[in-house]
Formats: sequence, structure tokens, C-alpha cells
Amino acid sequence: MGMYNHLDADMKCPRCGEQCAAEIEFRFGLLDLRRYAVGDAVDWGVKGLRHPRTRPPDGTYAGEGYAECRCCRKDYFVLIRVEADRIVSVEVDPAKPGHIPPTSA
Repeated sequence: MGMYNHLDADMKCPRCGEQCAAEIEFRFGLLDLRRYAVGDAVDWGVKGLRHPRTRPPDGTYAGEGYAECRCCRKDYFVLIRVEADRIVSVEVDPAKPGHIPPTSA
């Protein structure tokens, strides 16, 4: 099992349209199951498992996250943007569908 971090954010699920608290898994920075929120500074680390291997130029980075909606239990992907080492935004990635198939009627 790979290591990751968590981003807590209020998201509108692209699958059911409900606004729910989301626990988003992502794999950048020092990977130590740390919990973040938008506005927090990312710890890029100097030891241990981390990605990228060094702090990105100017602390700017864009990475992928994965979430499961607490309302409909379907999954989706997000884009997380970091500027000057701080998480500045998280948005649904409309180009990448989730793994859980829609329920057929």
C-alpha cells in the first residue's frame, strides 16, 4: 500500500451533485498521512518518502487527488494547486472519470 496525505475540503460531487465534506487522498509532499486544508502549507520534507523528490520551483505544484463522495459513495478525481508552498485550490477534474461505475437503473 502506498503512502499518501489527506486534504479536507467541501466539494460538490460531480456524480450526484450534492455538496459534501470530502476527504481527498493525494500523493505529493512528504507522504506521512498528514491532514491538510486549503490554505495550509505543504511540507515537502527532506527525509522519508516524498514526491517530488525536492521542493518544486517557487513551491508551485499541481497534483491529482482522489475522493469518494460521502453522499452517493461514488468516486471522483480532483486537481489540487499549490502556490508558494500553500494549497490554494481544489477542483473536480472533469476530464478524469472515477473508477466506480454508475448504478444502472
